[in-house]
Amino acid sequence: MAGVKRVEGFRSVPIRMRNGLAEKRLALLGLEPETELFRVLDANDQAILFPEHSGLTITEKLATKLGIQLGDEVEIDVLEGEERSIRMVVQKIFANYTGPAAFLPRSMLHSLMREGEQISGAFVSILAGTAALAFTILRPKSILVDTARVDRGPVEVTVRSEEHTSELQSRQYLVCRLLLEK
Repeated sequence: MAGVKRVEGFRSVPIRMRNGLAEKRLALLGLEPETELFRVLDANDQAILFPEHSGLTITEKLATKLGIQLGDEVEIDVLEGEERSIRMVVQKIFANYTGPAAFLPRSMLHSLMREGEQISGAFVSILAGTAALAFTILRPKSILVDTARVDRGPVEVTVRSEEHTSELQSRQYLVCRLLLEK
């Protein structure tokens, strides 16, 4: 598409993560190994990377809620498509300022879901002056478009709750977040 600088796809799958009697329903987010448009940051504002085969990464808040430690095996109930339960080892736990979250490299999530390459949504960076065209093309194809304007001033972001966003991120709907440059 004309004016597009960069696109990063992601895969989001609704799950229930369990450890004993403790459980949390959330979205398991599959990301590219190195993202620029959507970076997961730890409590020190350092980017968390998701290299191929790096395994399950969770936030400290999720680990605390479920009583999980590094190296523990957790039960994951997949709540999309062929619903089933699998066990995964927690490879990384990191402190952050947001809520409970779980991540995998996108390729591993595809394997877990027994599917080929597919995305739930995309983060898109577009060139200055092309926003109107991008919205005209994307809005009819997507159920949710968040925008962030990146310039020398403050960043404005349309914020959606975790539950609202994860409910909308499915195979049927493309979810986009656009970064607009001035």
